[in-house]
Amino acid sequence: MRRSRIAVMAEGLMHLAARGKPALRRMGLSLEVGLGQRIASTLIAPPGKEIRVRLDGLPITLPPDSPSAAMYRLGWYELEVREWITTYLKPGMGFVDGGAFAGYYTVLAARCVGDAGRVWSFEPDPKTRPYLARNVTENQLGNVEVSELGLTDRTGTMPWVEAGRERGRVGEAGDRTIATTTLDDFFAARGWPQVDLAKLDIEAGEARAVRGVRALAQRTPGLRVLVEVLPASMRQERGLELPDLVAALREAGLVRGTIIERKGLAFDLDHFPDPPEGQLFNVVMSR
Repeated sequence: MRRSRIAVMAEGLMHLAARGKPALRRMGLSLEVGLGQRIASTLIAPPGKEIRVRLDGLPITLPPDSPSAAMYRLGWYELEVREWITTYLKPGMGFVDGGAFAGYYTVLAARCVGDAGRVWSFEPDPKTRPYLARNVTENQLGNVEVSELGLTDRTGTMPWVEAGRERGRVGEAGDRTIATTTLDDFFAARGWPQVDLAKLDIEAGEARAVRGVRALAQRTPGLRVLVEVLPASMRQERGLELPDLVAALREAGLVRGTIIERKGLAFDLDHFPDPPEGQLFNVVMSR
């Protein structure tokens, strides 16, 4: 499809903005999003319309008004995390996409692990999950299992908090309830298949989800768990602090880590880094 001159200009404006503010590569947002950036993002991803993008040649459809849509379309979404995941995953591996949204990492991982591998994709948001399922079906990804379960520290039901596109989450109080699981219970019911990497990006619920991988981590010494760390969001949305995440990791025996956004900087759990206020990073934890 031929792009309009306005769209090309908007894309150029976003390029300039991203050069000045690398944090925009994360989701197209920052703590200080200027008017020009907002206009450019609107032109690239018009409000109220689905967005079609391609990931390594595979099509993916995003729901209307997705905050990350402009970054998806420009190919900038979580560049460092994407590079790490697609480099780490090999044919035959097992991958968990916790908080899959429309399937960005699900689609990428499915191609990396191939027909001999497996991807388990979790998305409890009833408004988003149809897009995930649609993208899996359209790309004929037979190695993907899509689940409506929310990942947390208990199996049963919990409230679902509607917090806008890409921001819904399991909570202590909400507008409706959803079914939940722990990864331990989920994989025990499936006979403990091989899981090599679990990505947990579940809107400040990572600490509770990590508590649900203790048995999996013990059974799979090579397991890596990729966790998004944003203390301010944990505090605001969950009432948790960074020590809660550290304690959950310790319970699971995940005591060695690297920071993706800091070129793989290594640390141990006793020296878990704290991002600067308002910033986030992704850590890869292992035994």
